[in-house]
Amino acid sequence: MRYGLYSTIQWIPFSLGLLSLACAVYVAHRTLRCPHCSSLAVLKHLHSWKMERKRFVPIARMKYFMVLPHSLRNPRRKRNDEVLQMSLESRLDALFSIWKQGVCPGGQVLVRQHGKVLFRKNYGYANLEHEIPITSQTVFHVASVSKQITVLALLLLQEDGKVHIDDDIRNYVPDLIHFSEPVSVRQCMNNVSGIRDQWLALVLHGVRIDDTITQRDLKAIIAKQKKLNFAPGSKYLYSNSNFTLLAEIVERISGKSFSSFVEERIFKPLGMTHTVIRDTYWQMIPKKAYSYHDNGEGIFTWNVLNYGAYGATSLHTTAEDFMKILNNYRTPKVGSPATIDLMMHRPTLTD
Repeated sequence: MRYGLYSTIQWIPFSLGLLSLACAVYVAHRTLRCPHCSSLAVLKHLHSWKMERKRFVPIARMKYFMVLPHSLRNPRRKRNDEVLQMSLESRLDALFSIWKQGVCPGGQVLVRQHGKVLFRKNYGYANLEHEIPITSQTVFHVASVSKQITVLALLLLQEDGKVHIDDDIRNYVPDLIHFSEPVSVRQCMNNVSGIRDQWLALVLHGVRIDDTITQRDLKAIIAKQKKLNFAPGSKYLYSNSNFTLLAEIVERISGKSFSSFVEERIFKPLGMTHTVIRDTYWQMIPKKAYSYHDNGEGIFTWNVLNYGAYGATSLHTTAEDFMKILNNYRTPKVGSPATIDLMMHRPTLTD
């Protein structure tokens, strides 16, 4: 059985900050044609994803499934580009109409094909109390989308000859490992390590998710683990602990804070000027969107994020900045082609 990585190494352009969303939609031209229709498909043809898996990419996994069909790039279509553009804009605008209903959370939407921006629009408010609208420079906490940055940082150290991903992780963080089985760095990258999830472990210890949680807290809870969920490499199980350990390896091997390393080696070279890793819960981030909870009746409350944890989470970025990471997967500026191939590799389980 084969599994791809979760948000870590797939091209996932839909970033979630609870109800505050940032959507950077990246369309790969080789996967556009819908075998069942020639019009824009929104919330349709889910069967096509199962039947034509090699021809479709799920570009939004949270709430919407959108497919941009082959017809939009077919020069034989009778309708001119202007009409097609109007149709695309009106359909996408309607899709996000819920974010135009008064003062409410919202997001950024960016759609690009063949290097050309087809749709760019901002919806809703970054701060409801002060009625601050979302702009293209509003920064969103994108949660687990952060993981691919962690993996890229680790692989850059492998390029430097300082880390090897098939090494046992205890070679790099021996004080945090107290189970007997060898677990490789690669297995952590692929979520097949068997290491138990840090957030679930904290909850079992009576910690609430809205408590103040630091990176030290997470490392301490990981270090308490004396057994794994399964033999490494035998099963796939999503675990945030894997990426906390990877970030710790980056810090120890590079001699820099994780946020400083990715700023220097990834964000600056790619021109991601509105992107940062939040590594303390008290850190101020300019133009940050707040996260909100909807009670189902249109009443919003602030959804507090008090943790200063990174590796598994805490990337803050914009749709336009995140598009630069997606571009880097197609035309690498940061990391070699071999490194990008490793990020896209789908491991085979031992069973």
